[in-house]
Amino acid sequence: MIFCQLGRAQSLREIEQGLASAEGRLEQLGVGRAAKRTTRAYANAHRPWKLYEDVFHSLYARCHAVAPGHKFRFKNPLLSLDASTIDLCAAMFDWAKFKRTKGAVKLHLLLDHDGHLPRYAVITDGKTSDIEVARRLELPSGSIVVFDRVRENLKIRRRDDLESILNDSINQTLSRTVISSGLTFLTVMSLYLFGGEVLHGFSFALVVGILIGTYSSIAVAAPMLVAYQEWRAKRGKKAVLPAGKKARV
Repeated sequence: MIFCQLGRAQSLREIEQGLASAEGRLEQLGVGRAAKRTTRAYANAHRPWKLYEDVFHSLYARCHAVAPGHKFRFKNPLLSLDASTIDLCAAMFDWAKFKRTKGAVKLHLLLDHDGHLPRYAVITDGKTSDIEVARRLELPSGSIVVFDRVRENLKIRRRDDLESILNDSINQTLSRTVISSGLTFLTVMSLYLFGGEVLHGFSFALVVGILIGTYSSIAVAAPMLVAYQEWRAKRGKKAVLPAGKKARV
């Protein structure tokens, strides 16, 4: 199964031929020869799915045991939740509700920063938000879950104007943004001051990038989005982001 995924094999015959071409390497793994196509076909028809689940949990436990640790740790578990939208044909996959003419599913992945290993992978329809998935997951008490605040607030507060949603989202994440950027800035600044002449150019570019990136994230990106939304509304075009009321610039 691992070879099938990595080799992007589309059929049992491709798996058979691919493994047969690497029998010398299979012998190093203790496998005398590659299994025939009929053997794999029989295994697919009679082997229960529970076996693959047990193999996954066994491999996950081994990866978690050897995953590198971190000197800097939070008292509480730190988790990141993000989703990727996978477009599907609405005519063929009518159950994948997303838009009127397009279907989609979302792959929500919860990343555990203690070892950088995924903890949960949840597949939902395209309309399900990350916060809805987070409420259904069994997380350790006191967990810190990081996700896209603006996107989630847009789905929760559909009747509010875009300006207030952006303002509240920035305020909710302001302390975390300042702390994260501040720690990174101090680290890079120490390289600039004490790293020697060789690192001056490299570290100076990072210092400028951190300052500009932090300022633009807080004070530039949101006003530009509101102004762009207003500009499209004046030209009679469809809004980029939904907003219940007219935003004030």
